[in-house]
Amino acid sequence: MSLFSQFTVEESKKGRINWLKPSPKMITVNIFKAHIYEDSNKDQRNDLHLTAKNFDEPIALKMTAQKNKVVSLHGAKGTEKIVYMGGLNQDLMNQMTKKLTAAGFRVEEAPENLNGNHPDNIANKNRNLEGGQLELTRALRDELLDDPSQMKKFADAVRQAISASTSYPNGRTYDFGSDNFSTSFWLNNGNPFYLTSGDTIEGVQSPIDPTKSEKIRFDFYNEKDQLVISRAAQAVGHKWFRYTMNLPTGYYKIKVVNVSGHPSWIYGGLHY
Repeated sequence: MSLFSQFTVEESKKGRINWLKPSPKMITVNIFKAHIYEDSNKDQRNDLHLTAKNFDEPIALKMTAQKNKVVSLHGAKGTEKIVYMGGLNQDLMNQMTKKLTAAGFRVEEAPENLNGNHPDNIANKNRNLEGGQLELTRALRDELLDDPSQMKKFADAVRQAISASTSYPNGRTYDFGSDNFSTSFWLNNGNPFYLTSGDTIEGVQSPIDPTKSEKIRFDFYNEKDQLVISRAAQAVGHKWFRYTMNLPTGYYKIKVVNVSGHPSWIYGGLHY
């Protein structure tokens, strides 16, 4: 899988501060995908600020859901030039800290209100349910906008960190997904997986019409084709999920069933 199809940069703009528009383009050119949210109003107000956990634009949600690596760029207050590092993907965060520090940027652990560790944060709504969040202080944003060489250094460091980080922070993973299904499909074309009790299946799901109620179920069949366990959750609109198998060690086939019947998409990973 190419890096282009593994990674998304989601840039959240805070109101009138149109602070880093060149950066996603510099980071993502020819390799990565980007989604940019910006305030087009000219009233100099800050009334379009969306918190990351409330960001529910359908195109961005579906794009993020398909990726193994996600980084979001945000703006923070501050008169010192600092990148506050947050998120749930520790490997990605470590690589980001290493590369940005080597490029001469000051990186600190994000304070609690900026740490990006909420499961509903859009950066964490990907196949691994783990992303990275960078909060750049106003002083650093001003420097990047005023100095193209610093902007290039920043963009290059972020690109290097993305490339150096693993797509599978939780070990061996089988990626699965569907752009649009209303009935059911088998993982791995119905071929069995060797599973243990602590293995997990996780990802994100949504009806294509986000106003619809949706229920997706995972059915596990043993070697005798007997249904041994089901895992399901119902939600209106977009939802992340994580299920632990709690199965006796053995071989199992896994069927994904759209119980509601509404056209839906789903992307996730089986960690086994």
